[in-house]
Amino acid sequence: MKLVEDNFRDAVLAHKSDVLEELGRSKPKKVVALLEHNGWPREWACNIVAGMEKKYNPANLKWGPEENQRLREKYSSRVFIGGAILLVGSIVTILSLVLAFSFGGLGIVAYGAILWGGGTFWSGISNVGSYPDREIPIYKSPEVKVEGHVPDTY
Repeated sequence: MKLVEDNFRDAVLAHKSDVLEELGRSKPKKVVALLEHNGWPREWACNIVAGMEKKYNPANLKWGPEENQRLREKYSSRVFIGGAILLVGSIVTILSLVLAFSFGGLGIVAYGAILWGGGTFWSGISNVGSYPDREIPIYKSPEVKVEGHVPDTY
């Protein structure tokens, strides 16, 4: 996949099958890194990978790449939120029971936070594996203007 072509269209026509084959084996970010390593400008690498991922769906994702990534992020946030609530509920329960047994008094059992947090955590963790991480890299031109900077050189 060494880049020898002078324009993007010729590069796509020459390397389409190789890029598609590589996308079937690895994640889009790794393919972009491989293309850059082989002399592709970052903008071209991001554009060809995004186009191939959206048009051909080489990973055979059931809902397509955008919906797959949205669902993965949704379930990942459920894991984080559920785990945090479960942890807080457990800490409150353990600390209050230790203090109650040590000094007397009542202890708090935060069973609502523990049950809800555990259920939400389990719901997220059991579903996040169904949606592989296939985030499509998006090219962003550099925002910082540096003297002598030529954006077309990378």
